[in-house]
Amino acid sequence: MNARDLQFDLKNSRRTAKLLLATRLESSKDKNVKTSSLPISVPEDQFQTALTRGIPLTSTLAGTAGDRLRIVVQDQTTGFAGALWLPLLP
Repeated sequence: MNARDLQFDLKNSRRTAKLLLATRLESSKDKNVKTSSLPISVPEDQFQTALTRGIPLTSTLAGTAGDRLRIVVQDQTTGFAGALWLPLLP
C-alpha cells in the first residue's frame, strides 16, 4: 500500500494514521484471520521522507517454507485497502 494513499492527521507536530493489518497462512485450516491495529506516528520533519521511502511495518507469525501468506492492510479512517500474497521462503 502506498503511504501517499493513507489519511494522515497532523497533531502535535506528528502525522498519524490508523491501519488494520490482517494476515492468514494459505495452508491454515483455521479460517480465522489474525488482525491487529497499527497506529502510525511520524514526526512532521520526517513525513516527506516517509512518503517517498515508505513506512516499514512488522508482524510475526509461524509458517513453513512453501506456504503463502495473505496480507491485507486497511486505512481505518478511509476504508482504503490493499492486499497481496507473499511466498514463504526456506
